[in-house]
Amino acid sequence: MDSCWSRLKAELLENGVFRILEDAHTELFEYIECYYNRVRRHSSLGNISPEQFEQKYYRTLNQNLHT
Repeated sequence: MDSCWSRLKAELLENGVFRILEDAHTELFEYIECYYNRVRRHSSLGNISPEQFEQKYYRTLNQNLHT
């Protein structure tokens, strides 16, 4: 969890503080859902993004169903 907070601070909060709470909510949502969970490479997934991992999984699953 410490690593998660460290990355969040380094990547999301690099420009300082938010003016209003809604800005913080929006930025946090976009960071988690649009970047961290989709684009950012994860070492636990073989240094590919979760999006790429999911595509690879379904491609393999589909190939196995048709063989």
